[in-house]
Amino acid sequence: MLKLRIALLTSLGLTLLLTLCLSSVRPSLAGYSSIRCADYAPNGRTFLLCRQNGSLEIRDARTGKLVQTFSSQNGPVANAIYAPDAKTVALGTAWGAVELVSMDGTQHNILAGKAENEYNGAVVAFSPHGKLLLSGTYSGEATLWDVATKHPKFSLSVEGGIGQVMFAPDNKTAAILTNHQKMLILDTTTGKVVRHLEDITGTSRYSSNSRWLLVNRYDLSLQKCVITVYDVRDDNPLYLLTSTSADGSPLCYESLAVSVDNMIAATSTRSEKDLTIWSLSTGKVVRTFEAHEDTIYNIRFSPNGHLLLTSSGASVKLWNVASGKLMQTFTSGDPEMDGLQPMFVAFAPDSHTLLTAGLYDDAHMWDLRTGKELFQIH
Repeated sequence: MLKLRIALLTSLGLTLLLTLCLSSVRPSLAGYSSIRCADYAPNGRTFLLCRQNGSLEIRDARTGKLVQTFSSQNGPVANAIYAPDAKTVALGTAWGAVELVSMDGTQHNILAGKAENEYNGAVVAFSPHGKLLLSGTYSGEATLWDVATKHPKFSLSVEGGIGQVMFAPDNKTAAILTNHQKMLILDTTTGKVVRHLEDITGTSRYSSNSRWLLVNRYDLSLQKCVITVYDVRDDNPLYLLTSTSADGSPLCYESLAVSVDNMIAATSTRSEKDLTIWSLSTGKVVRTFEAHEDTIYNIRFSPNGHLLLTSSGASVKLWNVASGKLMQTFTSGDPEMDGLQPMFVAFAPDSHTLLTAGLYDDAHMWDLRTGKELFQIH
């Protein structure tokens, strides 16, 4: 039986925890193997799951039923993402291939890679306008692709391999994070590297107005982990976000998210349970509170900006951004086992439903208005 806990703040300031027992009979749909990635379509109609057996599933977001299945001859699918128009999916394979598949199944284009049966995991990202695709591989090959022609615009080799790629919301720059703790900022028109950043320790984010770049890094001069906030128009940092533990020792950050209105950032640290909300206009702490009983691994703002999601272990929590109040708590997976936890989380574009999935857990679709699980996929 699934238990949903809802915290209500009374006028006396007391927090009441109500436990609702939902029916143990819930829709459950058969799948094929464990999950390696998940994404919600920008139009909200479908979602995708990458399976350990190498397949890519497209499923109906209302029912969970299978719509399409894709596979690659160039290794298991390790990473996949929808194009902004939801008509195409880009996938990166464990052997370094980069491919584009159309949602109607009529096109399957191999942009790069060949079957070598050797790990060279590829990561991919679409530009917000959908005209460009950036790919990076474990061996350090970065390529900017023209989506219309399927041809490369620029390529470069990066020392240390590539772990993350992302575009600025205005499409003008893109960031490449290497496995050697470096970040390269590319001009997407010229393909030139316009900025090098060192000592990157974790996830980094652009603000949605493309004005700021928040970089998770280790500051050698301060001898501590910081989130440096840069103005993308120059190389000088605006300010640093730093945290310390109760005994005064510096902490390194695990997760980072920026609100859609660019007003606040949310962070968590690797060894503490706290969630910190910052004002991006001042760099000051808005609030700090204990959100989970263990390290927070995921932080997401909902598309409408009203909700903040955090996950730790098998616990997924939703917070009201304006008040900081806990709205709902979901349990997904097994809290006692690594991998049986929601490693992947994605909001629907309308912020009404939430997809959670774990490395060895099922995928779950939640109705955020009622708190009920809509369906589960094995």
